[in-house]
Parts: sequence; structure tokens; C-alpha cells
Amino acid sequence: MTSSKKFTSVIEDLKQHIAAGSFRSEAEISHGVVKRILHELGWPVFDVHVVTPEFKIGTRKVDYALCHPPGKPSVLIEVKDLGKADGKGAKQLFEYCFHQGVPIAVLTDGRSWSFFFPAGKEAIKNGDLPGSTW
Repeated sequence: MTSSKKFTSVIEDLKQHIAAGSFRSEAEISHGVVKRILHELGWPVFDVHVVTPEFKIGTRKVDYALCHPPGKPSVLIEVKDLGKADGKGAKQLFEYCFHQGVPIAVLTDGRSWSFFFPAGKEAIKNGDLPGSTW
């Protein structure tokens, strides 16, 4: 199976599990959806210096920081319960990135994925991405 076919297969599998209610909490979405996708995209999910869970920003934490080089966040990911990836979470995540100089922020509830680019003040939501219909 080619990489794109395998990735498509993983996405279809996740869609079925989400529709069936298999992920009942933020933690289950984080481990069952987000980490699986990161792994499929080639991120070393078991290297905490690259995929840093509960990355501290002042007195707060964001669910994941994707660091490149290790220890320097390039992407922050905030995971929410299904249906809870809303404007409040987006604003908070956007502020984290802006103040830390992190160029990309991702807000997800496993079903919906929003990508923010704080420096450019733009956002891409899952419906705007080519080929993303989930």
C-alpha cells in the first residue's frame, strides 16, 4: 500500500471510530486520533523532545508541541472533546503561538481540524483543505 493510500485508510478508519462514538474524552481523542495521525505523518510520537505532550507556556499547557529542531516548537496542537473546538479555544491557542513566536497552531476535536498561522493572521479549516472531507 502506498503512503497516501495508507494515510487515506487510516483517516477512513478514524472517521468510522469517531462516528461510532469510540472516542469519549479529550484524552482518548488525543491518543487515539491525534497521535495516530502524527505517527502516520512521520512524527516520532515517542520522542518527547520532538512531540512534546503538555507543553508548558507560562502557567498554562498546550496538548502538544511539535518541535523542529528538538525542543523548539514549530507547531502547537490543542485537543478538545468532540464538538468543543470552538472560538474560545482558538483564541487561546492563537495567543499562545503569537506570544511564543510559534508559526502554526492546530485546534482539533478529532473530527474538525483548524490550522492557524498567527504571524499571517490566517486560518484554514478542514473544509478548506484540498481533499479533506471529514
